[in-house]
Amino acid sequence: MVRLPRALTTVASAVLSAATTVVATLSIALMAPLLALAVLFGAVGLVAAPADAAATRLIQGVVWDQSGRAIDDVLVEAVDADGDVAASAFTYASAWDSGPQHGYFFLEVGPGDYTIRLSKAGYRSGTVEDVVVTRRHGAALGDLVIKRRPAVSRTTASLVDDRVSTADDVLVRVAVTSSATDRPTGTLSVVDAGRTVASTALRPNRHGRAVLSLGQLRRGVHLLQVRYTGDDLVLGSASQRLMLVVSRYHRGRVTAQAARVVTSAW
Repeated sequence: MVRLPRALTTVASAVLSAATTVVATLSIALMAPLLALAVLFGAVGLVAAPADAAATRLIQGVVWDQSGRAIDDVLVEAVDADGDVAASAFTYASAWDSGPQHGYFFLEVGPGDYTIRLSKAGYRSGTVEDVVVTRRHGAALGDLVIKRRPAVSRTTASLVDDRVSTADDVLVRVAVTSSATDRPTGTLSVVDAGRTVASTALRPNRHGRAVLSLGQLRRGVHLLQVRYTGDDLVLGSASQRLMLVVSRYHRGRVTAQAARVVTSAW
């Protein structure tokens, strides 16, 4: 084996050490940009995608009125525990044939406890309390109902005969109309001098029309009025006053109603 002189060994060691330092320095210089990018992307990732950003869930449902019609353009708001509106949307018709065709809404919110507010012009406002949304589950509210504000009604009435005898039944024709519906319900009453002499329920299939029989009234002049109570969709109203003349029945005299029946038979 050949031994190098001590001086040469020392020089060789110094050269090797210097080369190693240069290589290490160069490696660090080359790796520095990669390390910087790694740190940068890691930081950006933490800022752009926080843990709560993907925790939003849906609150959804369908809004109807009291007559069973799904309603579009209802403002739906999710109000959080601080009283702030966290999300809002209008009800609409789903674009999918399999979806609700009217009245559907969805709200995208984070976990929390919410109050859902419903509002639309011409309707009473509605609320749904304590709607809870978690990180795992939203809230399917199903069918929600808001009631239409009652609309004005008009009640008209007429006598089948305004002159009858004490032997005749008094008949009153009544019609109730409203812009809210063509099938109003409620109760019709005929009042004579503050006393109810007849009443009947107004059926939806009669489209606001009815004929009331008052039976036989005493002799004299009667001022009759028809009063309509109204329902959830329609406000009550009263007809004009009707003047009825009732004369004494004389045996052998043909009454007005009997004469009409005979005439119609021909």
